Amino acid sequence: MNSEFNSWINKPMSEVTDEDVADFVKGFVKIGKPALGRNCLAKLRAMLSWAMAPDRRRAFRLEANPALHLTPRLLNLDVRRARQRILSRAELRAYLLACERLPNVSDEVLGKALAYIPRRLNELTQAKWSDVDLERKRWTVQSAQDHERIHPLSNVATSLLEELRSIALPQADDFVFGNGAGNKGPRNRSRLKRMIDDRMKQILRDDGIEFREWRWQDLRRTVYALLLDLSGPDDIAKIAMGRAAGIPKFYTYSTLRQHVREALELLAVEITAIRDGVPGLDE
Repeated sequence: MNSEFNSWINKPMSEVTDEDVADFVKGFVKIGKPALGRNCLAKLRAMLSWAMAPDRRRAFRLEANPALHLTPRLLNLDVRRARQRILSRAELRAYLLACERLPNVSDEVLGKALAYIPRRLNELTQAKWSDVDLERKRWTVQSAQDHERIHPLSNVATSLLEELRSIALPQADDFVFGNGAGNKGPRNRSRLKRMIDDRMKQILRDDGIEFREWRWQDLRRTVYALLLDLSGPDDIAKIAMGRAAGIPKFYTYSTLRQHVREALELLAVEITAIRDGVPGLDE
């Protein structure tokens, strides 16, 4: 609905051309969001196919479907080839500082939790206080398959959640990071990322570093790389990230949980050092 992004927003549908639709969808590629462009193209094609029904096309005065021959490949929307990257220490530091500058404490803690509690964003946004045991420093993660998995919390992660809970004493069935649409937990992640991006750009600019587009998955991949460097065995890093099911060989539940907790404590120390500007071995 933004006329600066969509040049044909005020045109009658009968005057919209295939070039108009193509330019609009390509705009998402230019800002580094080919997946969003692909989804948008699918919705536009569905809408225009619906509008081409005989009774409707007369009402809209459509002579042809402007999106009929537009395909994801033609518009360079092959998201499978989308780049993947790991954030630098400077970018990760800018991310953490940007979270601290968010106006809402819940957003700040959620943003930092994605680094200190390396689980998926949808898992965090659906967490309830009844799932969190701050005294024992652990969180019971509820999966889509109704499986429960215990996730240890580092001292820093526990402190973050304690800070959030101290603002207003919540009910046990309250979502940790506030209620989202439909009272189901998930927040608007696009809004959160835009706010973080705006602050990251300023922080990096002050340090003479160019801002580069990143995705939530890039942040998750960055934390996983840190865990691999710190914890050693790949099995431990995967379990800490919630990417593995079952117990690896030569582990018991107790020893595995202890190793994961130790890895998360090391991760917390490293992330705090990055936030404080302590240089790494490669700097």
